[in-house]
Amino acid sequence: MVMNTYKATMGRSLATTTWILSASLVTGSAIGIIFGFWPIAIPLLAVVVCIAPFSIKSYSITSNAILIHRLFWTTRLEITGLNSVYADPNSMRKSIRTGGADGLFVTLGYYTNKTLGDYHAYVTDPNNAVVLKLPFETVVLSPSEPELFANELRKQCVCA
Repeated sequence: MVMNTYKATMGRSLATTTWILSASLVTGSAIGIIFGFWPIAIPLLAVVVCIAPFSIKSYSITSNAILIHRLFWTTRLEITGLNSVYADPNSMRKSIRTGGADGLFVTLGYYTNKTLGDYHAYVTDPNNAVVLKLPFETVVLSPSEPELFANELRKQCVCA
């Protein structure tokens, strides 16, 4: 049962980077097609086409999971045993990416910093970050209304 859905709006930095990179890749591909450089044109266009589906549209809270809605599918994040949840716009500062993608449509993957340690990010705007401390991992999401999102999860779960 889905309780509430929260949009995942792109932050200014991610939106700017996405537009610049997408425009550059599509323009480069078009130029490659016009001048017959197919071995260059196709991979440039493929980057945009292959990464776009990983973008995050919204997050929904159910009784035992958070659903992360992508372009063509939904990722289910189990929240059983949730220890704590809080909004923190500074949580991703000084993070180092240890695996994943950043800068084209979404900030997605594994990161580490001194504040959170190792964590998994499904983020479109770090200023809207919500940190979930689960039994075996820390996850960062970025719903458009981080305080409401965190409050709803707190009411639903027995957590700090």
